[in-house]
Amino acid sequence: MKIEVTMIKDNPDGSVDCTLDLDEEGINYLLKFALVRALEDAIKLAEKEYTPHEQSESGVGNTEC
Repeated sequence: MKIEVTMIKDNPDGSVDCTLDLDEEGINYLLKFALVRALEDAIKLAEKEYTPHEQSESGVGNTEC
């Protein structure tokens, strides 16, 4: 797997631009990592903000948006 930083440019706002040299395995690894992390963050946010609604007589929870 190849993940190599080939250029780093500091920006005036404190952020950084960088260029990566990746092989196919490195690309797949980074994409999978990013997807898993995004899903984990979404789950944590949903758990934090979730408020259960009362169930209707049909047993189905409130489906109104």
